Amino acid sequence: MTPGEIVRLLIFALAGFVLGGASYAMLKLNTVLYLGGGPWRSAVLHIARLAILVAILVWAARRGAGPLLALAAGLVAARPVVVPFLARLK
Repeated sequence: MTPGEIVRLLIFALAGFVLGGASYAMLKLNTVLYLGGGPWRSAVLHIARLAILVAILVWAARRGAGPLLALAAGLVAARPVVVPFLARLK
């Protein structure tokens, strides 16, 4: 594996981490909207969040297995960092 390929995979992993953080933040907002009585806004936000995730994962899959796995690893790595942080926010 060349240094250029490693850098490319690290960029995909970082993008996955950022995407995961944004996705978990939107999920917290979605929970607040569901509890606040806004079922239509929360449903639209939920569908939009999932559509964006699917679109980016499909895009990464078309780049190859390495970028897809790096992006997915970034998504998974974001959870233990972002969720406890969001839990402290009110």
